[in-house]
Order: sequence, then C-alpha cells, then structure tokens
Amino acid sequence: TKEIEVYVAIKVADALANMAKLLNKSEDYKYYKNLVEKGISKYNSRFYNPITKRYSDGKQTPNIVALHNNFVPAEERATVIQNLLYSIKANGDRLDVGTFGARLFLECMSDLGYTDKALECFTKDEFPSFKYEIEHGATTLWEQWIEYDGMCSHNHQMFGGAMTGFYSRLAGITPIEPGYRVVG
Repeated sequence: TKEIEVYVAIKVADALANMAKLLNKSEDYKYYKNLVEKGISKYNSRFYNPITKRYSDGKQTPNIVALHNNFVPAEERATVIQNLLYSIKANGDRLDVGTFGARLFLECMSDLGYTDKALECFTKDEFPSFKYEIEHGATTLWEQWIEYDGMCSHNHQMFGGAMTGFYSRLAGITPIEPGYRVVG
C-alpha cells in the first residue's frame, strides 16, 4: 500500500541518518534527518484525516504505524488511539493487518497499555489470527492469514515479525547493544 511505501522510505532514511551519525558524516546526517521529517510530514498530510482523526479511513495498519512511530501530532494522539480501538472492536476484535501491521501490532498496543487486547486479537478462534492457523493444522507460520487450496507456502516468515513483540514487550527482552550482548 502507499502508506507502507512511505513508512518504509522513512525507516530507510532514518537508518541512513543513524549510520551517517556513527560515521561522523554530519552533512549526510542532516540530509537524511531532513528526509525523515519530510517523510513524516508526507505521511500525515497524505493519510491523516483531521476531521475523522484517523489515518487511511481507519484501517488498523496505518494508524498503528503512525502511533508506534510517533507520527501522530501530540494533540491528536488520544483521539487516534480511541479510533484505533474502535476499528478493532468494529472488526469483531480481530486483526485487519498485513505483514507490516502484524509486525508492529503487539508492540504498539502494549506501548499504549492494551497488551491484553492485542493478545485477544492474536488468539481469536476466527480468521484472521495465529490461533486460527494452529486450529487449522499449522505447525509453522503461513504466508497469509487464511488457508486455501493452492497456497504456496505453509512455512513462511511473512507474519513472523509479530513475534518481536512477544520478546520485547511480554518477556522484556530488548536489545540495548547489537547481537543482544546487552538487553534491557
């Protein structure tokens, strides 16, 4: 989606800025930090509706991306959170995310104080959820939420990013140094 394209461009620019800083390339650092700020501005101007206080018609992933990465203007944050919770409830407390949204879902919801709601979504009996996959015979992650004839892969890392939140938020294992040499 367009939201994810802009999000990934922001993350790449931010990574480049961090590398430039480590290499003492101050001009490059400023350049990439400027790209990050422009990207956030573009994300907000393109996908945020100031009337409804939602990103992209209330879809879960664009709101999760914006909240998790602090793209949401401070004065709008509480309302965007409430709208995200409403969209989850309106969807039967089920996920409505793809791979990027799944990756950020538990972390974002936990950071907002809604870990239980995130786990409820992950463990619903109905599609889409990880529990649904398990109850339909999965022993590995599928490439999509639902099984269908002709699915190419029943052993796919597509949604594996969601497990990051299990380590970082539920178990409290967050790398402070590369390679998990020091955790917090």
